[in-house]
Amino acid sequence: MLVYLLLSIFTFSVVISTLFGMLMLIGSSMYDVAQEQSKKRPGGVSRSYIGRYRPLVSIVIPAFNEELSIERCLDGLKKLRYRKIEIIIADDKSTDNTRQIVRRYIKEHPKRNIKLVCKRNNGGRGAAINLGVKHASGEIISAFDADCFYEPRAIHNLVARFADPEVAAVAANVRILKSNTVLGMMQRLEYMISFRSKKFNTVTESEYIIGGAGASYRSSVLKSAGGFDESMKTEDIEFSIRLARLLGKDSKLLYASDYVVHTEPVPTYKGLFRQRYRWKFGSLQALYKNRSVIFSRQSNQNKFMGWVRLPLALWSEFMLLLEPFLFGMFVYIALAKGNPWLFIGACLTYAVVTWLALWSDEHLSLLSKLQLSWLAPFMYVASFVISIVQVSAAFRSLINLKGITGRRSISGAYKTTQRFKSTLEVSS
Repeated sequence: MLVYLLLSIFTFSVVISTLFGMLMLIGSSMYDVAQEQSKKRPGGVSRSYIGRYRPLVSIVIPAFNEELSIERCLDGLKKLRYRKIEIIIADDKSTDNTRQIVRRYIKEHPKRNIKLVCKRNNGGRGAAINLGVKHASGEIISAFDADCFYEPRAIHNLVARFADPEVAAVAANVRILKSNTVLGMMQRLEYMISFRSKKFNTVTESEYIIGGAGASYRSSVLKSAGGFDESMKTEDIEFSIRLARLLGKDSKLLYASDYVVHTEPVPTYKGLFRQRYRWKFGSLQALYKNRSVIFSRQSNQNKFMGWVRLPLALWSEFMLLLEPFLFGMFVYIALAKGNPWLFIGACLTYAVVTWLALWSDEHLSLLSKLQLSWLAPFMYVASFVISIVQVSAAFRSLINLKGITGRRSISGAYKTTQRFKSTLEVSS
């Protein structure tokens, strides 16, 4: 009986995933077409106005024990072609030399608009960004990370989106820097596939994660919505869903594929387990806190987000909990029946999805596409590593359910992600 129940759930999930995958493929293509058309015939906001619109952009860098990265990060910001910026480093009570390095850097570069503000207690990324926002003067606020690099024209492309006064927040196209490690290459391909889905979210006006490096907000909207919730493990996801809830159908949360930010891969499996647990736990925290959006009947709410996008996000978390049982069942069937075609089919499907993501990527060179394409057939096997990490994060989150539901107090503070000591090569 249990086997039939699991098979029914799996079949339902495959049907839903296939239909949704087809919609995402169509939506992503529509996004690409719309982007090309907007270059020739801009809609809504005139190209002349976009050219004149030059607001101050505040780049807020939350920093906790970033002595290995912070100077390199500040040097990287010199390459930005957009000059009307201020840089605010919000130190989250670092215990290393981060503050001293930043103070020395400011003295050595007196003409650059750089500020250092310091917290008295370690409160996490959200608390540090909130402090930085209090000292920010920009019309646009971009939350950055010390291990990241903007593309030279990234801020120009970001500002062009905010020229539309209805835009509240913009998600960056975060790309993993080149790495010769298997773990680094897996993360690089994973990011390419997952960020392509954000094009579909923008087309359907159902983007609910303005997160990670380069997440940018209209300052007035960020402040009027109350800033980041400092008790959240993923403060950016919670704020995004809250913003979608508060603004309803009028919320304009976008993904900008030409607003490119590069970041380092997590260098160790231990670090990856820790990072993905924080992401999983924080995402569930955010969904629970803003659960009124899910299946909301209020006329001012976005129906596609409330009835399709967020429920599917929850369904995927539920399927993660079943994944070990399903995998064990299919391994048994394959061995008992001598039928490996389920796994062969999954491998081929994963390879096709990877190839589609690679060859439709507008930022990869032809050489990089060819170099990465040979990895596609092996991505299904490699995906088991990511699956183990995700399943582990899901079960650990379930164990800490009281923290997710707010019945146990949770701090937003966390250990900084492990950094590479060497400079990595920017993807192309």
